[in-house]
Amino acid sequence: DDEAARWDFNHDQNNLSFIFSSGAESILSTSLYTYRLKGVQEEWSVPNSDRKIDFLGLPSGYYELQIAAVNANGSVSSIADYPFEIHPPWWFSVLAKVLYVIVLVLGIWFFIRWRTLRLKRNQMLLEREIASATQEIVQQKRQADEQREKIAESQKLMLESIEYAKRIQTAILPPQKLVRSYLPESFIIYQPKDI
Repeated sequence: DDEAARWDFNHDQNNLSFIFSSGAESILSTSLYTYRLKGVQEEWSVPNSDRKIDFLGLPSGYYELQIAAVNANGSVSSIADYPFEIHPPWWFSVLAKVLYVIVLVLGIWFFIRWRTLRLKRNQMLLEREIASATQEIVQQKRQADEQREKIAESQKLMLESIEYAKRIQTAILPPQKLVRSYLPESFIIYQPKDI
């Protein structure tokens, strides 16, 4: 055959056997055959009489099987070409790749959205805790200010009371001149601890 139609196979039809023959069986019985599978092996096989070729586990792609007969004197016949293609599985198709990209982009978008919402929720909780702590601190400051004012008021009253007692004590004690005039060899010790 000069030009054969191209054969198409699915990705799971990748174990192929080729059996070839010709109308002239007497010639075939004495002929040897050589072949090569473009896309897998670029060198021609050693000529032999086997009329069956097996290819197992071919990956997806375009191939061209070329077969030629070699007669006893070593002359090679014309080359017969048998092109075929093993299609990749649907999950390697362009549509599948587009879907993968869309799913990936949506996945990333949903992850970012989920993460953003989670961060906002955590931020709101933190702001509530900060507001509560701030309110508690303000209340404690107010109580501390009130206590400080009470202490300052108590201290003021105490100082006034001590000052008043000092005035009374100094008023009770006679002046030192007067005491010395009556008791020349006397003395008064007046050393209060504080005011």
